[in-house]
Amino acid sequence: LVGSEMCIRDRLRALAGMGREDVERLLFFEDARERAEDEWCKDPSDAHALTRWGGSLLELAHFRQGADAVEMIEEAVSKFEEALVINPRKHDALWCLGNAYTSQVRQRVSSSSTNLITFDHGKCVDASPG
Repeated sequence: LVGSEMCIRDRLRALAGMGREDVERLLFFEDARERAEDEWCKDPSDAHALTRWGGSLLELAHFRQGADAVEMIEEAVSKFEEALVINPRKHDALWCLGNAYTSQVRQRVSSSSTNLITFDHGKCVDASPG
């Protein structure tokens, strides 16, 4: 109970400094995350639910800073990658994964004093029709 009270207090502090549109956006994506997670729990082979879950996490990461944002982006990446294991040609998961990688780079650049980044090239998927 104490931990959940702290989480609620932290959320209220964060909401207090936000404008109405940002609060509405935060609540929208939190609801979308919960719905996608629930759908995935009902059907773990649902690549669409995983993609929506990852997309919501990626959007929610914009409301966080530092290690919290990085952790949420990494969780989003894992959801997109999991969706692509189920359906390697899922174009929206590929698109979102690219956006998540871009967000990771931005987080690393903003937290790096030298702006030196090394890239770990992921797997390529032949997405050509046929």
